[in-house]
Amino acid sequence: MSAANGVWEAPQVFKVPDQTRYDRSGANMVVDKRGLFVLHSFLLRTGKVLVFCGHVESADFGGNPTGAVTSDYRGVSYVFDPNNPGATMTPKYFPTGLDLFCCHYVQIPDGRILVVGGSLDFHAHGSVGAKNICYFDPTTEQWTLSKTGSSTNEMDQGRWYPTAVLLPTGNVVVFSGRNAGIPEINSAGEPVFRDFRTGDPAAVPMVAGVPQYVDAGGNSLPLNLFEVRSPTGVLRFRVPAHISAPGAEPHVMVTDISTPRNFFFFLESTLQVFTATVAGGVPTFTLDPTPIANLTALRQRGYDISDKVELLSAPNYSAREVTGATFRLPIYPGMHLSPNGKIFFTGSNWGQEIDNPNTRALSVNEAAVSGSWDTFGGGLRPNQPNREEGMSVLLPPARDGKILLFGGSLALNASGGPIMQTSGNVGFNRINSATDPKSAEILDTLASPPTWTPTTNTLAHGRINGHGVILPDETVLIAGGHDNFKWLNTGAGTTPSRICEIFDGTTFRPVAALTHPRMYHSTALLLPDGKVMVSGGADPNDLEPALHQNPNGTPKRFTPPFTNAAGQEQPYPQSWNGPTYGVIDALGNYTSMALNRKDYEIYQPPYFFKGPRPVITDVLRNGSSTGQVFYDQQFDITSPDAANITKVAFIRPGGPTHHTDTEQRYVQLDFTLVSGKLRVTVPNNRNLAPPGYYMLWIMKDAAPPLTGLVPCDRAKFIQLAEPPPAPVPTSTNDDDCIIATTTLGSANHEMVLYLQLLRRELKAASAFGNRFIHTVNRVYYSFSPALARIIAKDERAKATVRMLVVLPTVYVIKHTERLVNLLVPPSKEKTTLMVLLLIDSLLGVVLLPLLLVLTLYSILRQNLIKIMRG
Repeated sequence: MSAANGVWEAPQVFKVPDQTRYDRSGANMVVDKRGLFVLHSFLLRTGKVLVFCGHVESADFGGNPTGAVTSDYRGVSYVFDPNNPGATMTPKYFPTGLDLFCCHYVQIPDGRILVVGGSLDFHAHGSVGAKNICYFDPTTEQWTLSKTGSSTNEMDQGRWYPTAVLLPTGNVVVFSGRNAGIPEINSAGEPVFRDFRTGDPAAVPMVAGVPQYVDAGGNSLPLNLFEVRSPTGVLRFRVPAHISAPGAEPHVMVTDISTPRNFFFFLESTLQVFTATVAGGVPTFTLDPTPIANLTALRQRGYDISDKVELLSAPNYSAREVTGATFRLPIYPGMHLSPNGKIFFTGSNWGQEIDNPNTRALSVNEAAVSGSWDTFGGGLRPNQPNREEGMSVLLPPARDGKILLFGGSLALNASGGPIMQTSGNVGFNRINSATDPKSAEILDTLASPPTWTPTTNTLAHGRINGHGVILPDETVLIAGGHDNFKWLNTGAGTTPSRICEIFDGTTFRPVAALTHPRMYHSTALLLPDGKVMVSGGADPNDLEPALHQNPNGTPKRFTPPFTNAAGQEQPYPQSWNGPTYGVIDALGNYTSMALNRKDYEIYQPPYFFKGPRPVITDVLRNGSSTGQVFYDQQFDITSPDAANITKVAFIRPGGPTHHTDTEQRYVQLDFTLVSGKLRVTVPNNRNLAPPGYYMLWIMKDAAPPLTGLVPCDRAKFIQLAEPPPAPVPTSTNDDDCIIATTTLGSANHEMVLYLQLLRRELKAASAFGNRFIHTVNRVYYSFSPALARIIAKDERAKATVRMLVVLPTVYVIKHTERLVNLLVPPSKEKTTLMVLLLIDSLLGVVLLPLLLVLTLYSILRQNLIKIMRG
């Protein structure tokens, strides 16, 4: 059965050193022996895996400069080596002050991992977005901040649960995420007001929506002086008690804000939204004229979701707003770059805090830093539109432009309200429909217009928070997830989907089962040996260990109450504020802290059991070993199995988190067998294969009676890059096509060779042709070397000349000849030649005379000698 279902290896615990933790004061120490919880992972070009979690939930940083302070988990990452899984990993600390919990990431062309966003505040739920941009370098295995000179680059909006997409140029666009402008909130999702004098929220009761305080005589009075804590500090306002009309400007007593952002506070019974801008230390306010009844309405208006699309441009990845692209998408939106260059929103997301938009696609003009959304008439959407915590995957092969969307649903509370639109992230105990998590459909992005089509069959098991991992045999492994609301344990109605499935492009079929549930906050990715690694996951069927241990060394478990009989907090962890997420009962009440699994499981897919696997011996470019190949060029693969290879492909390394992965894609490569080697052609479509490192795979067919593809025993990491600028010829050799060589990237490009051949034939055709070439060259070479050097320095200029001059010229050469052959009168042919030569000479003074001469020559090739001698 292993050849049909594959095998899951026994779970293994990540080996990490114990971490020193502190309470809020930074003085009381405790040793954290719980291990590593992985909710972020990324396959590096070294074959190792970057893994981390950030603080997760209910955290409060402070008291220790390394970040080793009171948080659920420490701000640290590790590099896991699948070839040495038993080694204790070394901590790789985040840049100072950063918490990358719930960030997103892509691999940029040089192989570094670019990370955007994460958590800004280190307390409460952590749902305030950070603006940071940073890198992880697989070579040094260290973190660095993105900088331009000495200035640290930041995005314009905060991003918690964002989605980043790599563009074909190597630049990055960022969508959605929780913004940095949300106020401190309580467990009911309402703003927390603190007395200016004491900071105590209990001293600020609400009466009919109006903040109150109790004076010395026990009188409850409207609160004139209160504060709202923001991510960058505290805003303190004096609000006259008589204010009743919206629009009145508050008097600011103290502020330490430094950048424009939204702030929120009550004026009488409504929540007002101001944008505060500080100049010279003096804030000014712009009021949103429409009052908001409560934080629920605030979220329905989308104030806490970042609406700007931002472009991060190489080499420093500084951020700029993409004008014309502003739009609010649910957080962690499913986004994929189609081969047609558009970025499609599939509908998958973390939570429908706003109504889920219909299918749309963004086109980005990077030069103008602008964009436009195509809504396809406004009515295109999945047949099952409830895709909260579902997943989408660009199906293999990527050139077909088809995206699989599967799983997800819509979490509801007892009143039937969706997440965050009613009473905050509490009270949920069911989903919209039991059939939602089993549904799947395919978006054809290349159809005109795009279409959604249900898959042939549905999933056998529910896949909320499931994973889709592209395998080298052109299938997709569907792993993990569950069939109901994520915080219900099995007894309360949620069944973990341990049995996995494989999608072959048409149908799903069940395969081997995981040992442990892998639910919310788990990850899954393909390894270079063809195995799949699944990590982490919050399991409400077990309980999270406490930071401290029992006297016998066994972990304690977080279970209520968290205070003693006298109402005093337990000694450790002193920062713990009670569970903010975890096991939930049927009424929506949290009862304990769900276990964050500290282990991983490895899957051997069915192709591990279909006989010997091919081997890649070497990768050659121009006859030499290489780890880098170029667009629109060829390279060779040596393998003892070359004659039996039926498929060659690039697979981009995965970077999953929260059922979101914009990176993985399967790029099928054309090849031929040449002298016992595989001669592979790299596509020229950067939308199909953005620059960066890929795993190179070769496959053969399984021996009958088995079916399917058998991939090589280990992929090789290959960097796909732009061709280096071709050396600009400085000679006046008649065979040099200087500008064509520069724009096409190589003197060996087939079009350059074609043009050189035409030139030689024209010279050899007659004495007239030879004299003409000599005359034109005197003009052409007077400016073309300098022009070529200018073009070589500017990719946009190179692309413009290539697209507007070189390629159209060759097109005309190849497609006009048949038409010209219809021009039979010899006297007219000579006249035509002389007129075209005159036009060519005039145009050539401006640009590329020789190319137009060659165009003319090709058009009249069969009659040229006869005409010249006539």
